[in-house]
Amino acid sequence: MRPPIPRILVVEDERDCRTLLTRLLRSMEFDVDDAENGMAALKRLADESYDLILLDALMPVMDGIQTAQVIKSLPALCTVPVVMLTGSDDPDYLEMAAEAGVDEFLSKSEDMEEIVRQVRLLVEMRKYISLRSQVRSQLASEVAAKTSMLKGILAEKETLNREILHRIALAAEFRDDITGRHTERVGIISSSIARSLGLEGAFCEELGLTAPLHDVGKIGIPDAILLKPGRLDEEEWRIMKSHTVIGGRILGGSLLPLLGAAEAIAVTHHETWNGRGYPRGLAGREIPLVGRIVSVADAFDAMTTERPYKRPMSVEQAAGIIEKEKGGQFDPDVVAAFRESLGDILESIKTMSGRPM
Repeated sequence: MRPPIPRILVVEDERDCRTLLTRLLRSMEFDVDDAENGMAALKRLADESYDLILLDALMPVMDGIQTAQVIKSLPALCTVPVVMLTGSDDPDYLEMAAEAGVDEFLSKSEDMEEIVRQVRLLVEMRKYISLRSQVRSQLASEVAAKTSMLKGILAEKETLNREILHRIALAAEFRDDITGRHTERVGIISSSIARSLGLEGAFCEELGLTAPLHDVGKIGIPDAILLKPGRLDEEEWRIMKSHTVIGGRILGGSLLPLLGAAEAIAVTHHETWNGRGYPRGLAGREIPLVGRIVSVADAFDAMTTERPYKRPMSVEQAAGIIEKEKGGQFDPDVVAAFRESLGDILESIKTMSGRPM
């Protein structure tokens, strides 16, 4: 399919000059119309579209500057290149014409054939600029479409990642909590504590997703030990404590960053501030912050939750024990943040499950 032939409007009051320009331009395969002055040109422009307007400077009825001003003031015409033919080299006049909207100047002292060649170059340049603009617009549209598609994929991936984390947590929790809500509550409590510590919103949100995986290692603990109603003997307790290591093995080595954080939680949430915890006996800030936060969250929910082998404590009793263990079992800063956020924690748990606290 052949590209459209460029259309040019020649606006020139001198008939011989207008006729010669029109003939020469048509010989170069341009589609050419002409007008004898600015007013006639505007009438043409009301009905026709052009790729370039070749405009004489001095004309009766409406001169070149006045015509350019009107053309550039109209939204439908303002992007059409206006080339002025002038015999003046007065800087003030040229500046006035440029302010009126003239894009290029050609000297009338030039040979007519040279003027036509210059016009051809300008038309080709105009086609190139237009094509480049179209390509840029198409690329921008394609980039926007690809970006939107990528955002959709990432959002779908994020939803899938969250679902995977939730299902893994439930798989472990159903071993000793048929409701599976303990994992959710630990996530809520942990993210509330993190916010009270002044941590970034993204960190708090991610902690709410990863904290529920703290006990995933319980998958590897026999029911006879996990659900035993009485006290565990020494060997049983050794096996029970291994759930931290098992959890680390389950979650370790993943390319998913969230599972890396969940691994740290699973392994360290039973470490204590005074170094008497397990499995490695870490102390103080040797324990990752996520482990120190989840330690408090897990202990509070465990104390206030009824299980087959124990009765629940009141909120006041559990909070009192956590306060008493400040600097012993628990990080003092985390305990302070827990106390500060306790009201929000209780409200969030009540909203989540309707469970009175």
